[in-house]
Amino acid sequence: MIEYRQISRDGKIYYGKHYMANMKCCINFDSATMIKAIIEELVEKIGMEPLGVPHIHLIDNRDHYELSGITAVQIITTSHISIHTYIESGDIYFDLFSCKDYDHNEIDKFLIKKFMPAKIESNFIMRE
Repeated sequence: MIEYRQISRDGKIYYGKHYMANMKCCINFDSATMIKAIIEELVEKIGMEPLGVPHIHLIDNRDHYELSGITAVQIITTSHISIHTYIESGDIYFDLFSCKDYDHNEIDKFLIKKFMPAKIESNFIMRE
């Protein structure tokens, strides 16, 4: 049987790590080109391998919700990265799930540098 769980913590083996961040009052995210560049830089920085290019869509829901934003997903060999932005409020919601370990503190620093949020709340869970 092939073992698919890759991350060991405190004597226990986990399938993967799921990092989540909520950022408020951000800047530098109002174009698909910018989001694409940020995702590509992050993938390289944390040593992940992309599968194709990021899938990025500008969503204009102002007729229904008074909000628009950019949704982006990058599939990586070990899972995915997703970003959901709301241009009017400056909010960004970020997820990174991978069965390859990474330093979540470095992700915090990277997101703060790139998006300059007034506030960031982040956490991660180890998935069994």
